[in-house]
Amino acid sequence: MTHEVHDDEVLASYLEDLRHAEAEGRNFMVEKYARMDDRLPPLNDSPLLDEIADTETAFLEEACKQFPHVIKSSGTGIFRHYLRCELETLSPATLTLYAEEIRRAKAAGRNLAIERHECLAHLLGRESLAAYEAAAAAKA
Repeated sequence: MTHEVHDDEVLASYLEDLRHAEAEGRNFMVEKYARMDDRLPPLNDSPLLDEIADTETAFLEEACKQFPHVIKSSGTGIFRHYLRCELETLSPATLTLYAEEIRRAKAAGRNLAIERHECLAHLLGRESLAAYEAAAAAKA
């Protein structure tokens, strides 16, 4: 679901990051969770980390407002920290492509969090995210 909205260029770069990490014996999941617990020093200090994390957090906040019965957040601060730690594992090339992608999405009025949840709704057998929200609201 997370990667569903990325374009082919971002996905190809991320795949290269994964291959490179594997060749070096790195594990992005271990690194991300170690960073979340401050067990590792920062892996990356790119200003793109904050730009991406802030934009994705804003996308999630808006998604929660539009679809409050089906898109829930345990707190956008937690989400932002989680995402930023994950982003630290990415290469400069992938971060650049991701930042360009979210800038284009914002300029086009797209919300990547809503698009991800639309995909999830379909995976859950729902007609649409809006239909899923309406059904959940009716039950509440």
